[in-house]
Amino acid sequence: MTFLIITVFIAVPKVVALFNNTAYPIISVQKVLVVIMTAILLRNKKFYLNPLKWPIIFYFIMVLPSIIVNPLSSIEFFSNFLTIFIPPLFLLNYLNYDNVPRVVDFTSSLIIMTCVYGLFTVIVSDNFIINFITESVPKNGHKLLSNYSEREAAVRSLRLQSFINHPIRFGFILAMFLPLYILILFRRKSIKDFIFAFFSILCLLLVNSRSPILFLLVSLLIGFAYSSIDYKWKLTRVFALLMPIGVLIITVTKSNYLIAVRALIDSSVDAGGSSSDMRSKQLVATFNVLKNDLIFGKGFDATQEIVRQDVVTDLYGAESWLFGTLIDYGMWGVFFGLLFFFQFFKALSFKNSKNSSLSRNIRGILIGTSIGYFIFILLTGEMDTLGIFLIGQIMFYKIGLMEKYYMSLSIN
Repeated sequence: MTFLIITVFIAVPKVVALFNNTAYPIISVQKVLVVIMTAILLRNKKFYLNPLKWPIIFYFIMVLPSIIVNPLSSIEFFSNFLTIFIPPLFLLNYLNYDNVPRVVDFTSSLIIMTCVYGLFTVIVSDNFIINFITESVPKNGHKLLSNYSEREAAVRSLRLQSFINHPIRFGFILAMFLPLYILILFRRKSIKDFIFAFFSILCLLLVNSRSPILFLLVSLLIGFAYSSIDYKWKLTRVFALLMPIGVLIITVTKSNYLIAVRALIDSSVDAGGSSSDMRSKQLVATFNVLKNDLIFGKGFDATQEIVRQDVVTDLYGAESWLFGTLIDYGMWGVFFGLLFFFQFFKALSFKNSKNSSLSRNIRGILIGTSIGYFIFILLTGEMDTLGIFLIGQIMFYKIGLMEKYYMSLSIN
């Protein structure tokens, strides 16, 4: 069951459905699996909520006014709510000493396969899986899927997507799991872990987006600062090795990362992406949209609807968690959203009596990826990544509690 959860919620686009009919809502594979997991958890009368209990409460409080004002949105909200929180809750309760090593190895195999297919699409200049899904899915599901096989080619030269529903989401997945597998690589010295790190870094560069790169760098730097002396030395050697390789890949693929970085601070530089000037315009547009709804916002999924209609000048895709949360839930939502992230960060990352057995290196990964993720969504938006983030953090947390046992095992 855990293998199926990892596969469906990491690698399968949300839009993939059991059947396609425009007359009905999309019954996705994810939703069906969520129903099954919920039933299993409810049968387990002693299932654990901690350390997710208070983050879930704050998340629910964040959207509560929106549900009260517009009860019709409650069905879609609860569907989204369960899709985000049930998978990590299930893993929290059912990951144990017997299956954690196998789940970790399976996840690396899945991501390697995703990378290999992504590189294949570059070689053949076509993405057969995404093209098939795009043609098969009904029109009401297209908002959940992006196809970059042809679009933006003249601007960004290349955006590797594989069969993930968006290139930046693919980059996020790679950046999310790389810190863990770099640590495991140092401990097990396995060829499979090396292959994972190589393909992940290569594909992360070819995604051609700044936000996942920044997410990874923040995660590694904070993890580096928090890690043991031995890990610091090993990570320094890895950086020294990978730096020239990264520069070579960027040069060969003609990726415009340097121009993109300049665009963040210089509004006159056009990198085909977001700039500081664009972000400031989006912030102004966000407050123009709110007007009399500043406290509680315009309601659940309002941002998606406004962006889809393209009726607000300079809002573009509302490409920040801050913009989307303000429009949907107002200042109330921003306050409780920050409490949600802080409580989650505190529950999993800080050393206390409940998780004092967490290893120092794993705690560094938890802290680094938590801070890195928050920076990522501030720069790019949530982009349907919160569920994967929670799944990854629960995996890291359980590995940290079992690290001595896991690291003593040989790779299968």
